[in-house]
Amino acid sequence: MGLFRTFYSSSFHGMDLIFTPISDDSILPNEIRTDILLMLPTKSLLKCMCVSKSWHQLISSPHFVKTHLKLNRNYHTVLFSDINGKFKFCSINYLFNKQQQVTQELWHMDPPTLLAFVVGSVNGLICLRNRAGKMFIWNPTISKSKELLNSKCGTSIYIKYGFGYDELHDDYKAIFVDYSYHNDNDDVSKTRNVVNVYSLRADSWTTVDDQLHGIYLVNRYGKFVNGKVYWVAFTGVHSLKLNNIISFDVADETWGSLELPICREVDSIFKLEVVGATFLYFMLAMILLVMSGF
Repeated sequence: MGLFRTFYSSSFHGMDLIFTPISDDSILPNEIRTDILLMLPTKSLLKCMCVSKSWHQLISSPHFVKTHLKLNRNYHTVLFSDINGKFKFCSINYLFNKQQQVTQELWHMDPPTLLAFVVGSVNGLICLRNRAGKMFIWNPTISKSKELLNSKCGTSIYIKYGFGYDELHDDYKAIFVDYSYHNDNDDVSKTRNVVNVYSLRADSWTTVDDQLHGIYLVNRYGKFVNGKVYWVAFTGVHSLKLNNIISFDVADETWGSLELPICREVDSIFKLEVVGATFLYFMLAMILLVMSGF
């Protein structure tokens, strides 16, 4: 995971500082120096890494990265993508500042692949999929990316994706659920799939046992909340389809479910959205369920 150890944080405060190298690191006690650096935005920290070897080691250490991330969870960045697959971003604060024009604050970013779709984003890392089916994990803060090993997973509409963070093992994982052999005329109870999970730490794919037999995930991209990736799902036989929310625990790689009310209108539009870091919204026509801490 060395490629991404440099920095995970997605916070951009709009600050741009100039630092003068100091030859003697003992001028400030380590604790005070660390506290000062933890208050800086990511962009400034990247410059600080060039001050000295000891500063570079401190800022790139896993403990510093995690601490800075926790302290900056309330600083968010909005990512924009145009029809040509080009990305730009700005601090969310600019969207609510009537004194500044957002268009002047947009920063251009070059993604690792053209015409990319965002699978998910966690801790400043973005998982992308291109039209050829290849997948990438991209850190736009330091302009580095990694193509997932043997990640050409196809482009079928029956393929579902997810991306999340395994806090227990300090690992980032991509989930790939292949329903390519599914037929619309089949009973949902006969639905089979292949589930593959990519580990950034191990840089390898593993196949998870078929725990989704008879379950069809509706949403193409799952939503990550509190260590789990969520999809709306159908279960049942013939025209009777029970609506569930299916979860994938990124740490232990097991599936769970949350049963929802039976909806007669099978063709209704189902949608999951994440609000903040702990809330998941489920929307069906006029029904709105809010779930937290589950």
